This record gives sequence, structure tokens and C-alpha cells, in this order.
Amino acid sequence: MLLVLFSTVAEATESPHQWQGSASLGLENDSTVIIDELDTVVDEDSASNTVRLGVDYQYNPDDKNEWQFSGNYIVKNFSDSDDFDSALQIYSAAYSHEFERVTLGVRAQVIDSELNHEPFLKLQQLSPYVSFFIGKQWFVNFAIGFNDKRIETDSSRSAQGMQLNVDSYRFIQGINHYLLFSYKSGSENAEDPLFNQLFNQVRIGWVKKIRLFERVNKLRVNWRYLRRNYNDEIHPDIDGFRVDSRRQWEFEWELELNSSFLLGANYRLNEQDSNLGIARYDQHISSVSLEYRF
Repeated sequence: MLLVLFSTVAEATESPHQWQGSASLGLENDSTVIIDELDTVVDEDSASNTVRLGVDYQYNPDDKNEWQFSGNYIVKNFSDSDDFDSALQIYSAAYSHEFERVTLGVRAQVIDSELNHEPFLKLQQLSPYVSFFIGKQWFVNFAIGFNDKRIETDSSRSAQGMQLNVDSYRFIQGINHYLLFSYKSGSENAEDPLFNQLFNQVRIGWVKKIRLFERVNKLRVNWRYLRRNYNDEIHPDIDGFRVDSRRQWEFEWELELNSSFLLGANYRLNEQDSNLGIARYDQHISSVSLEYRF
């Protein structure tokens, strides 16, 4: 979605081919280690290091058509919880055509992850979308997503689903200062009906770039609320239908050291309430990273 937004507001360049790569190293501390897809919660503080590699390619054959391709590889290693070491590969491709008042497009994504050096999750997503500006300051995007998720370690949780995404951006000072409002609603049908779910998510965000001491600083604040209802089968552990609700606060700061290096710090608080005891937790995550862009 951010790629769509960026390409819509970015200035046209002479070359139809645009490349960008990135590599980053990070340190992270989790108050609670969680594998949400398996309802696994380890209430122990654990530190980890993260390596991220990414490449993006954009092709604009003319001023109406755009192709985008990206690949990311993320490795996370815990110092005290080796069982949760992970490797994640994310590949995406998108095409869009700009009409007079709207842009139509489609985006495909494939995610392949490992847990403790073993295959864990495979996810395929396809999302047609339509986006447009309302006046000069409001940008709106509507998308329908179709998902196919396979959990290698527990096939009963593998699922197919669809969702509706509505994202809107209120530009105050272009991409240097804006507000974000989004809503997501959908369903998943799992191999085991016990894990069938309906979900709704609301997100509100604020992003601002400021210049301090001759350096560009980017501040971002996000709040999310997610509710999941499992209404197709009574959970045997609670003798009722499972209900989860999660609140997340996220604060992020980025400092452009120069045209190539970026220093970042992030803090997230996840609070999940559930009538299923093993899915109830509070999680604090703090991290710092150094990124190189080329």
C-alpha cells in the first residue's frame, strides 16, 4: 500500500527504470516471545538481533502504467530462545494503470518463513485495488485481498480467506506530514473449523518529518485495534466461542545520518485480551537499527 501511495505522489523521473536496495542490522528486546499463528506465548524477556536485506524495482514505460517488484529477506536470532529463531522471505509484484480520475491495480505477494530452521508458514495474497484523490489532500485506497495460508507445523490451522481494506491519507504537508486512517475486515476458513475467524481492525497513524541540527528526523505514531471472533465451533478449553481483542501502540523515530545511512528506534506495546487463557498477554518490544540504502 505504501508503494502505491509513494508512486502516486512521487515526481516523475526521466528514466523508466528505478532501483533501490537496503541492508540493515538491528537489536531488539521482547518482554514476551509470541508466535501468534500457533497461540504460543513464552512470558520471558529475550533479546535478539535482526538482519534485513531488501531490493525494489519500479518500471514506468509511460506516465499511465507502472510495474513494481520487491524482495525482502529478514533473519531474526534470539539469544535465549533459539526455538523462535526465524527467517522470512517476502516477494511482491504489482501493476497499476492510471486513468483520468482513478488508478486501478493489482498486487500479489508471497511470504515464506522458517521457524527454528524448519519450514513454518507459506502465505499467498492477491489484492486488486482502486485508488484516487479527493481534492488535493485526501488519498483513498480500496482493496480486496484473497489469502491462502499454510502452516507447515500444524495443518489444521491452514486457512483461506478474504478481506476488505480501506486506507485513507490526509496530507498536511505532502509526504512530510500526514495522517493515516484505515479499516480492515475479513474472514478465514481453516482446515479445522475451530480456527475459523471473523476479524475487524482499525488503525490511526501520524507521520511527520522535522529538521533538527541539519538532519531530517521522521516521527511516526500508530494505534491499532484488532478483534477476532471464532464463532463456528465451541472451544473445548473454555466451553464457549473464542474472542480475542488486541490493542497496539507503536512509536518510531528515524534519523537520516546522510543520503545512505538511516538510524532508527522503535517501541511497540501489544495488549491482547482473550477468553482463552493461552492467548492473553502483554508484550513490550523495543528495538534500534542501522540501515544502509543504495
